[in-house]
Formats: sequence, structure tokens, C-alpha cells
Amino acid sequence: MIKHLEFIFIFSIIFLFAMINQIYAKDKEPEKALSASAEVKVDWNIEDGNTINKGHMTLNINGVMELDQAHTKEVKTKEISSFFPFPIYEPQTMIVQYSYVQSLMDKEPGECPPLIAEYIGNGTFSLSNDPNSESRANLYIRKIASMMPGAEQMELLKGMEGFPGDVGFCDYYEFFAAGGATIRGKVRKSDCKYEEDEQRY
Repeated sequence: MIKHLEFIFIFSIIFLFAMINQIYAKDKEPEKALSASAEVKVDWNIEDGNTINKGHMTLNINGVMELDQAHTKEVKTKEISSFFPFPIYEPQTMIVQYSYVQSLMDKEPGECPPLIAEYIGNGTFSLSNDPNSESRANLYIRKIASMMPGAEQMELLKGMEGFPGDVGFCDYYEFFAAGGATIRGKVRKSDCKYEEDEQRY
């Protein structure tokens, strides 16, 4: 069965709008905690040979992220005592609500019913701050434009992870999340009968 849907989840969320409540000043430390939310909706209808893979997935992520102090680097300058250009946050309490529907159908009629397999499920799971966990998340805030008032700061930032190099400067953020769930369903066997099945996405 199709195994690539978890990667759709990962790369879709990177470009979502995560709701950040606080604005950072150049001379202040970043907030210790932020509320964040994201929503992903994916529809697909893929023909692969004689098989049609069709489905829909919805993910709603809500919770609180806390500052990863071990990986949030402080920069000190003459003009500003210190500032934090790239705060990093990890889940404190974050819940993912998911809904998933997938069907695989024969494109051309045959001796068996056209439905090859079907998977339907919904539920919740938590995102962890454990880097080894299957279900994890990070929020990267890139305060590039507002936190670089002069050439001195730009020199200090060169070589730091997240520095954009020669591209134009702007403030932005990335919300990355990865996770999976077991979806139950049924699959057609060679005798045209169906048996229970499950897929890990």
C-alpha cells in the first residue's frame, strides 16, 4: 500500500502559518512559552497503472511550545547588550487531531469487486520534545531583519545555522512536525474476499 503520506504531513506543515502571540524586541530575551496552532488538509487522487489511490487527510495541531534554551544562541554586540536572533521552541503540550480516509480501486473492471483496500480512521496523539520520538515538532523563529540593525551584527551572524547568506532579509518562522498513526481498514485477497488490515502512516 501507499507509504509516502507521512512525508506529505511533514513537508506540508513547514509552510503553514503558525499562530505566534508575542513579538520580540531586540534587547529582550525570547518568551519562555508560546501558543501555536497549525492546520493541514491534503486531498489526493493518484492513478498508478490499473489502481486509483484516492483519499483525504486533515490534521489540526494546537498547544504550547517552550523555549529550547540549550539550542537558542545568544549574540552580544556593542550596540545591544545581547539578542537572540534564532529562538527555537519545542512542544510543551501539543495535541494533533487527525482524520484519514483512503481507498484503492481497480481502474478497469475485473472478476473481483473494484475496491482493493480501504482505510478510515480518526483520533489524537501528542507531539514530543524528544528528538528520538516518532511524533515530534520544532518551531524556528528567524528574526533576521528586525534583529540586525548594523553590519556588526551581520558579521556575528555569519556561519550561524539559519543565516540566509546573500538573500534579502526578512523575519519569518518555520513550524516542523512529524508523526504517525495506525489506520485500520480492509484489503481484498486473491479469492476476492476482504480481511481486516491496518497501515502505519
